Amino acid sequence: MTGYSTLVQVRHGKTFPMNKNFLFALAILLAALPAGQAAAQYQRRENASSPTGEEVLPLRTIIQRVNARAPGRMLDADLNSQGNRPVYRIRWLTEDGRRIDFQVDARSGQVLSQGGN
Repeated sequence: MTGYSTLVQVRHGKTFPMNKNFLFALAILLAALPAGQAAAQYQRRENASSPTGEEVLPLRTIIQRVNARAPGRMLDADLNSQGNRPVYRIRWLTEDGRRIDFQVDARSGQVLSQGGN
């Protein structure tokens, strides 16, 4: 049985040969599922419209601006409204491990406030 090295046991004690390439491909597929879900969630956020229906800057643009201000990575982001203004709330982790919460005007990209530890 060339190319088969693993036997998989199923019901009633029967065994079937399992190809190494198949197992490798299955492992890659299973590992990619969470990444694909995160990408889909990010894409939904990227295409979000404001709660008031106004046109807003893409989240990607806001993230670039926040990253220029405090290098790091996004932990979470939401698009809400403060009064009649659409606002991104972004949880951010800096490169030195601090967490900062940013409030950013979704139309202009202006940082309205930042705070954290």
